[in-house]
Amino acid sequence: IEKNKYKKAVKILGNYYGEWGNQHAQKFRLDKSEEDLKNAIKNFRNALKFNPTNSFIYCNLALSLCDSIILNGEPYSFDEALSLFEKAANLKTDYIIYYNWGSALTRIGEIRKNATNLKDSLSKFEKALELNPFFTEIYNDWGYCLEVLSKLVDDKSLLIESISMYRKALLFNEQTLRISNNLGLALRDLA
Repeated sequence: IEKNKYKKAVKILGNYYGEWGNQHAQKFRLDKSEEDLKNAIKNFRNALKFNPTNSFIYCNLALSLCDSIILNGEPYSFDEALSLFEKAANLKTDYIIYYNWGSALTRIGEIRKNATNLKDSLSKFEKALELNPFFTEIYNDWGYCLEVLSKLVDDKSLLIESISMYRKALLFNEQTLRISNNLGLALRDLA
């Protein structure tokens, strides 16, 4: 009985670290405080020590590492972040994991000017859409990835595909300014 109580306590502690990491990550996204981002990463890493089978902690740690790399070139590597997404997806097949993975690959591909990262992103969005075809952000971010890729490889057909994705996103949520703006920019680039 004591062993079961210990296992339960360890899992609860891991969940607390995960929640603290989420709080710091959310605060970072609001005020861009490097301290919040560092605390998020530290808490997610601690959470995984206690709860190494929680796929969302891996996913959130990966997102925080990407934010840190993009913000100030922290010593983390994109490869580490991508391997964390892979661990998350191996633990649980969930659209939000694949969506976040695809979004991170898009950001990485855009920064590195790397068509391979962008093409890998498309496969993650496809998987996310297969799991949840009603999540508007998948269409929007897929469209954005295609738009970035079209500029990188100078292929207008990808831009046309991007416009199609933005229009699909608007079918689900026509009030989203971000999607409308992305569609407008893509249409301007096509002209």
